[in-house]
Amino acid sequence: MTLLFVLGIQNQIQKCQFLIVIIILKEVLGIINILSTSLQSKTATLGKARNVVNGVIQSFICLRSDDEFSKLWSTVVELAEKHNILLEIPHIGLF
Repeated sequence: MTLLFVLGIQNQIQKCQFLIVIIILKEVLGIINILSTSLQSKTATLGKARNVVNGVIQSFICLRSDDEFSKLWSTVVELAEKHNILLEIPHIGLF
């Protein structure tokens, strides 16, 4: 690996977008892991599978709430401060 390559990776990791994606992926993959483990169980049945799938769907629906977004954003801010990552929040407006 060249120094330029390493610096490029470091530059990408220190961006707000990277931090947000990592936090969301952690949450989503945690939920998907529960589903995956359940479906691979030797004692899995169609009834149990249906219940787990419905639970995963409900979990994703809950993640889309304002409260969950606030928790996610608090985590982003906390980690950004801890790792000295500048939160670049674009201004969206008419002027």
